[in-house]
Amino acid sequence: MVSGSGISARRIVVDARHHMLGRLSSILAKELLNGQRVVVVRCEEICLSGGLVRQKMKYLRFLRKRMNTKPSHGPIHFRAPSKILWRTIRGMIPHKTKRGAAALARLKVYEGVPPPYDKIKRMVIPDALKVLRLQAGHKYCLLGKLSSEVGWNHYDTIKELENKRKERAQVAYERRKQLAKLRVKAEKAAEEKLGPQLAVIAPIKEQVKIPREKPYIYLKGEENGKTIMTWNAHDSIATDATFTSEADNTIVERSIPNDIYNASMLEELILPANKLSRQIGEEVVSLVNLRVLSLYGNELTGTIPYNIGKLYYLEKLLLHINYLNGSLPQSLMNCSRLEELNLRVNFLQGELSILDFSKLLQLKTIDLGNNFFSGTLPSSLYSCKSLSMIRLSGNNLEGEISRGIMELPSLSLLSLSNNKFVNITGTTENLAA
Repeated sequence: MVSGSGISARRIVVDARHHMLGRLSSILAKELLNGQRVVVVRCEEICLSGGLVRQKMKYLRFLRKRMNTKPSHGPIHFRAPSKILWRTIRGMIPHKTKRGAAALARLKVYEGVPPPYDKIKRMVIPDALKVLRLQAGHKYCLLGKLSSEVGWNHYDTIKELENKRKERAQVAYERRKQLAKLRVKAEKAAEEKLGPQLAVIAPIKEQVKIPREKPYIYLKGEENGKTIMTWNAHDSIATDATFTSEADNTIVERSIPNDIYNASMLEELILPANKLSRQIGEEVVSLVNLRVLSLYGNELTGTIPYNIGKLYYLEKLLLHINYLNGSLPQSLMNCSRLEELNLRVNFLQGELSILDFSKLLQLKTIDLGNNFFSGTLPSSLYSCKSLSMIRLSGNNLEGEISRGIMELPSLSLLSLSNNKFVNITGTTENLAA
């Protein structure tokens, strides 16, 4: 879904602002059933299609529902936005079973952004965003406003707390920006003062490499009140670094800077949920030392680079929740060090059975769910003895599941729902035996 590694033990935080209630609930329900722990914040800003008056009349009719013979024995009428979201998700989960109850226990919902989640990176779900799912000009209303109309009395309180939180965040951001300016100023002053001494030791620095920690190159900056991307491709910092983003989850340029492809020693390229669009350039294969390529939760289009197999050291490929299309390149099977492959929620297609996964002996998790893959489950996948998770749900796969899947000793999660497989019952019986 929106986490960095698909189904994982770690918790993810979803910012529900301007998400459609139904879409958000259905996606989260599936993820909860698959074992993901989810926290949803800012529930009061969830959207419902239809005007406020119409939604209010519908909810008032719901409030009047009672059992005729015993009026006290009727539905519980939640009024808080977080509880309404919780109840909607509960209705999409078999919550009276053990699996459903465990799934619901993995969900937490809040109005606003309470601590400690105000310090944790928050994610969005593109498939549920109002701007993508609701036609322009279509009426909608906010869940918090509806709740305040039907008896929830904390709308103004939450709004005030949110304003205070944003003010604190702005102060902290300005402080960091001021410290960065002071550091640049101090470096320039030191360079002017120690110019002659630096010239003397320059030849020594070229001969002796001083060990240092791997730096992080941040995307930060502000111009005319907008967050912008800043990138300095100096050899001293761009040759061995992790390229990541802390720019408030927004990059105005909306594409990966071309200069980064000159950083041949770059090991990690991490830019999740930054609204990046356009294609992933073929130039990315020039980053031959890349171990982690994480661009999930963006708006990337086009195909996966054809020669991505040249990234011999690649360990994690996380491109889920984008708009990628085309088929999986055959060269990807040359990334023999790959441990985590997550390409779910895209528009990828093609036959999986023609791919040879036998070289990916270190592969631990593979998540290709919610795409348009066809064919049968590739038998070469059973050669990946380190696999602990296989998720292929929501595709057009068919055929039977081979008994070879029982040869995967570490497999703990297998998700094949919403496909065209046959004899699933026999497979599950073999696995349970």
